[in-house]
Amino acid sequence: MQKIDIRHFMVFLFSILLGCFGTLSPNLLFGQVTVTFNYTGNMQSWTVPAGVTSVTVEAWGAQGQTNAGGNVAGGLGGYATGALAVTPGQILYIFVGGGGAQSTTGGYNGGGNAGYSDCATARAGGGGGASDVRAGGTGLSNRAIVGAGGGGAGGNRVFGCGRGTGGGGGAGWYGGGGGAGWPYESNTLPTGGTQIGGGIGGTSTYWYSNNGNAGVFGQGGNGGNEIQSAQAGDGTAQPGGAGGGLTGGNGLYDVNWTGQSGAGGSSYIGGVANGSTTPGQRSGNGLVKITYVDLCTNDTQAPGISCPGNISPAVLDPNTCTNALPNYTSFASVNDLCDANPALSQSPAPGTIITGVQNVIVTITATDASSNSSSCTYIVQHVDNTPPNASCQNVTVQLNAGGNASITAAQVNNGSSDACGISGLSVSPSSFSCANVGANPVTLTVTDVNGNSSTCGASVTVEDKLPPSLTCVSAYTVELDASGSFVIYDASYVFQNIFSSVSDNCQVNYGVVFLSKTNYSCDDLGENLVLFAVNDVAGNQASCVTTINVTDPLTTCNQPPVADCKNITVDADANCQGTAAGSYDPDEDFNDESR
Repeated sequence: MQKIDIRHFMVFLFSILLGCFGTLSPNLLFGQVTVTFNYTGNMQSWTVPAGVTSVTVEAWGAQGQTNAGGNVAGGLGGYATGALAVTPGQILYIFVGGGGAQSTTGGYNGGGNAGYSDCATARAGGGGGASDVRAGGTGLSNRAIVGAGGGGAGGNRVFGCGRGTGGGGGAGWYGGGGGAGWPYESNTLPTGGTQIGGGIGGTSTYWYSNNGNAGVFGQGGNGGNEIQSAQAGDGTAQPGGAGGGLTGGNGLYDVNWTGQSGAGGSSYIGGVANGSTTPGQRSGNGLVKITYVDLCTNDTQAPGISCPGNISPAVLDPNTCTNALPNYTSFASVNDLCDANPALSQSPAPGTIITGVQNVIVTITATDASSNSSSCTYIVQHVDNTPPNASCQNVTVQLNAGGNASITAAQVNNGSSDACGISGLSVSPSSFSCANVGANPVTLTVTDVNGNSSTCGASVTVEDKLPPSLTCVSAYTVELDASGSFVIYDASYVFQNIFSSVSDNCQVNYGVVFLSKTNYSCDDLGENLVLFAVNDVAGNQASCVTTINVTDPLTTCNQPPVADCKNITVDADANCQGTAAGSYDPDEDFNDESR
């Protein structure tokens, strides 16, 4: 079921009752208030209270002034009423017309002046002032409703003094015309103001200065003047024309040498709804009443408030993973019939420190001047958009016996950080083989607890520090050739004959071997301990020792010496010793007995 706002219902009911009964008494409708504005002679103002959107305005124009003789009254002021649409806080400007006194001066707010005569007692009365309410400004064009003023009374003929002057026109939307002084048999009477123009002034059959003036917008016409003259008798003038409805009443004259009375102004209801006018209703000064329904004196209705469905996420500080909660009250839409600016509060309060990624429920509460409150909530996402600070360091690893090596992300990590926390590290590649010996680029990926990630690069140096596995034969026999020599001349010979087993976690360098002795001769006959060594491709070396048994199957080493004689001269030394040169031993065995 749809919820009905009781205050709007009351306004609706009030409008219906006004349409049915006109002006309501204070007891007819609970909360009805009437503000009355009496005549002050100055502009007055009124501020529309909170919660009020329509008022009923009643305006009574002032009565026309009584003539100087004091025995003829001015015309009664007109009445106008209607409903005026307003807004809380709006200022209305009120002008209450003056009149109903014995005066030649027109009443406040537009009454026309009476004509002049040196014979003071023959002077007419001024026109009555209008009463109006203005909205949006203080000029005549801002009038929303006008209650017209009545016309001034005509001036009496006074024995031995003079003829009567013309009465002033009453004020209105358009003012009534002023009466003529001593019109005698003139049939041109002043007319009332209308909705489109001022009334015409009355005319005299004697002199143009006796003519009355026409009314204009907002102002009644002045009455005609008259000269002082000796009169044979007294004569009583006519009362002023009534302040009108939409048209003012005309001035009067009875052909008795008196002045014409002024005509009434026109009322106006063009700025109100459901307006109506009634002529000739008000004596004395004018009056304005503003009636409205006060729904806020005992306000129990909470303000209306709504929060936005979506709001931009709050980004956490990259250095602290926190956020000081902003003031979100301005995002809420608030309205209240009786309080134009309800107080707004927020929970959690602005400035509250929010830590980490989370959805924070923010509650905005509106409290009106009567302490009624209502709240709405929305969710503020707190997000982490900052990737971690990835920091890497270079790593060196050695291949194992299987020719493999691996690293962990922790080895490459060099203090990577994130304000909200790191959830994981990974490195790629993480496994290496003999093919990767040397420097290898790797990438470290750092992921924080909120899924943001960043990378950095490092170098992983793969080293092979393991020597080959090498085994030599326990003994190996070689034979001297006919020249008495044997040479181990290449690596392949050693691999085929000397090494019984050779292996490496990566690869042996089969092209190079190292040995302590490569050439063998007769001097090496028998067993010789020889060191053999081999490198892998990384330069790691392994060695083993074997016995090389040197044999002389051709008996090259046992041939007798060969004498090579020639004539020589031998110089003896101090000991009488000398050496004869030229002999040699084919097997270089100079131990032969035959020498």
